[in-house]
Amino acid sequence: MELRTPISVPPVLVIEGTVDNRKFEIVTRGFTNYFRKETWGAEKGQRSFLGGQKPGGFAVEIRTKNFSGNWQSNWNGRRGSGGGGGVEAYADDLLPGRFLWSSRGFIGAVGNYEYHNRIYSVPPNTLRWEEEYRSCYNRDRFMIPGQILWSHLTYSYLGWYPLEWRVFKVRSFRFQEAPAEDWFEARVKEYFPPHSIFKTTNAEPINGAVPAIAK
Repeated sequence: MELRTPISVPPVLVIEGTVDNRKFEIVTRGFTNYFRKETWGAEKGQRSFLGGQKPGGFAVEIRTKNFSGNWQSNWNGRRGSGGGGGVEAYADDLLPGRFLWSSRGFIGAVGNYEYHNRIYSVPPNTLRWEEEYRSCYNRDRFMIPGQILWSHLTYSYLGWYPLEWRVFKVRSFRFQEAPAEDWFEARVKEYFPPHSIFKTTNAEPINGAVPAIAK
């Protein structure tokens, strides 16, 4: 992946679509800065005929040069729930659409069935993340997947077992100049309460993964 020649495009890519009956938006500025938000149901504050909060929620996943984390919030009637957390450390993990970038710039997709994976092993646990591109759009100088098949698996004595399998259906994408890096940092402060962020001292990047394999 790192050997592929970067393509000259504006620095930010925004992808929108649906996954699991949710709407999603992915905003990436290079490989390092990643923001994904999924929303479902009613917005907070939308009331039913009886006055209760209509069900809905959101989930966010954020990566910056010094943060990685996820947070989810749900609401229904008079009750709400949610949680998550983050760590003050860089993570070069496999997230949906992130590998359209390398550390050198935007590289896009090679074509249908392009595959990436990451394996993280801390005995006795071994986890694997996989991504495959389908229905790619051809846009002159580059390609963008119309579907991103993403899965999270764990290994046991019976072999690999799926923990999560999702299909991100891309409805639109665009390149633009903004937002800058500080926008991603601001989203961390917006969505993550201070008590949910684990602070590290002299931490090395989270990088226990096997390098991605593209084909």
